[in-house]
Amino acid sequence: MRHQNKYFLALALTGTLFSCGGGEQSATENFDDYQKTAQAVVGDKAPEKASAERTALLEQIEANELYKTLVTEKVVTAEYLPLVENLGYSLGSLRTNGKYELTRDFKRKGNKEHVKFCELVASLHGCGGFSSDILEIFDRYKTKYGLYQTEEKVVGDEKVEPFNLLYAFGALNSKNEDLLEELVHARGKEIMKSSRKDDLLYPHLWQQDALNDQLGKVNKDSELHYEMAIDSKDLYKAYEENEVSADNKMKGKRIAVTGRLQGVSKDMMGKPYAILKSGDFFGEVNCYLPNDKKTSSLKKGEKLTLVGTCEGINSVTETVSVENCLIY
Repeated sequence: MRHQNKYFLALALTGTLFSCGGGEQSATENFDDYQKTAQAVVGDKAPEKASAERTALLEQIEANELYKTLVTEKVVTAEYLPLVENLGYSLGSLRTNGKYELTRDFKRKGNKEHVKFCELVASLHGCGGFSSDILEIFDRYKTKYGLYQTEEKVVGDEKVEPFNLLYAFGALNSKNEDLLEELVHARGKEIMKSSRKDDLLYPHLWQQDALNDQLGKVNKDSELHYEMAIDSKDLYKAYEENEVSADNKMKGKRIAVTGRLQGVSKDMMGKPYAILKSGDFFGEVNCYLPNDKKTSSLKKGEKLTLVGTCEGINSVTETVSVENCLIY
């Protein structure tokens, strides 16, 4: 690791960060955004002071055996996955005051030397952010193990516990549509569940509305982007009270409908649909889904969010229909 004298010069990013869906995205394309974020954390700290702090930190990091293992020797094994995951978690959980978090399990049960090294490297958030050689660790581990894993698996001859690198890649690739959509699916699987409302630097990693807003900025025509979020009971009530008003607000628009699943059925054409609780004894909210494994795995009573196009209410059947739905 080279010690640059000019502030932020040590932040020059090289190499690549991989997006979801098999593509690659150069980290240098995101340099400006990452640098602005790093500057926001530093705040009003004098550049000379931040530079001096950074130089001292880089010297400590470089002298650590774990730096030599992960950076110099480029070791990629499951043993270090919790450490790499928490380096990413510290980045994704950053607040404007420079505070960050590590996962509870890592702090309580993790290798003590790994925890200390992680805290040492995370101190860079307060004086310029991660350097390129730290970011490249994420690349190597993502290449071998993927973005996340929800259950224990065997990779090669290694037993790999569940992990999550989405916090790192989600922060560094916030303009990548494929990755943002992967974050949506991860939230649906409760991998990224949270409703934090603090002064977060990367709110789209923690808040559903912020993630939807970010996805809309990147591609407002994404099938997972919605214009309005509503509970299934409130959706039905809106149509029951005033169909004209409800149509004006929602018909023909992509909406996110959340509710309890009453069952899954098929219409006369064989199209499957999920029946969400409407709050009315006779009325239904029917959300039409693709005939796939996800639809087949839905269970009565579970709470789910579906994103689809509102088609209004059938006054004869008292059914509100939402077409072309995807499971959020």
